[in-house]
This record gives sequence, C-alpha cells and structure tokens, in this order.
Amino acid sequence: RCSATTTHRMLRFAQLAPPLTMLEEVEKRSRHFEELYGVSVRIGVGIHHGNVVVGMIGAGDRQRMTAIGHAVNFASRIESANKKYGTELLISNEVYRRIADRITVGRQIEHAVIEGKTGQHVLHEVKGFRKAENE
Repeated sequence: RCSATTTHRMLRFAQLAPPLTMLEEVEKRSRHFEELYGVSVRIGVGIHHGNVVVGMIGAGDRQRMTAIGHAVNFASRIESANKKYGTELLISNEVYRRIADRITVGRQIEHAVIEGKTGQHVLHEVKGFRKAENE
C-alpha cells in the first residue's frame, strides 16, 4: 500500500531514470561515432525542483507545449554547468535533499557559480541509483 507521500517521493525519484538511460545510450553511440568519424559525443543533464507553468504557446499550426518559470531556467543553467565541471548529470541541492538516500553521488560542488544566477549554489553529480539492501 502506497500513501500519497510515498507515491510523490517515488515519482520524484523516477525522474532520474530517463536521464541515466539517456546517458548510457549516448555513451554507447559515442563509441560508434568515435570509430567512424573520430568524434565523441557528450551531453549534460541538469535537474531542479520547483513550480512551473505548463501550457500551449504559439498560434495555429505553430503551437507547442512548453514549461516556463524559475525552475525550468535554473535546470537549464545547471545543465550548462556540466561542461564547466566536467560532469554529465547534475542536480540541485533541492533535488538532492529529496532523493539523497536513493542515489550514488560523485562530486558535491559546494560553491558552484551558475551563469546568470546570483550567489553560489550546491550541485551534486549523480552517478546512478543505490542498490536496495535486499538485492
């Protein structure tokens, strides 16, 4: 039996599965690109938690769904920080506090400077999921 709180916690945790899978696939394909073209491919993923506004934008055939707000902007800035710190998957401290017991973390970047944002921020490099104790 799952409570609403447990379900909400599981959904937050589940947000990491797609980016981790994406990174694995990019790594596989990057080897192929390196063999064929001598170029490697890397991507960066940034995740933040917060309120957003989601809706349709545009008119006629040019409508598309989008999300806007501070959380979207900050996640985008975190994504860009991957290049600076040589990482692939960074999460904000807000996300880390919610799922710390379920993930394996590489580096903790204590005084991260995020371009376009004032102050210093704490970012965490996610390496993967922790194994359950019964595995």
